[in-house]
Amino acid sequence: MSQKVEIKWLDESEEHDYSATESFLSLIYDAQAAAKYVKQLRRVLTMEFKAKDIFRASGLSPLGVSNSHIEKDRKKIPGGQKPSPILPV
Repeated sequence: MSQKVEIKWLDESEEHDYSATESFLSLIYDAQAAAKYVKQLRRVLTMEFKAKDIFRASGLSPLGVSNSHIEKDRKKIPGGQKPSPILPV
């Protein structure tokens, strides 16, 4: 049986997370709306939810471990590095 590891998240998202979020949102919203959402995200307090609940609420399936970004963050956890919180819209 694998040992349970407590994930310690960064207290706040990093700047590159906001720019990546705005880039993604501008694919589905106009640039003004995407910028507005990111501005609002910067003011939101961090909240904690279980990953399974986030996926249920979003209606999305979890990305596999073959996803390079997932793998990069997964490797941070045992070394004590803190991954950035997610920015749901």
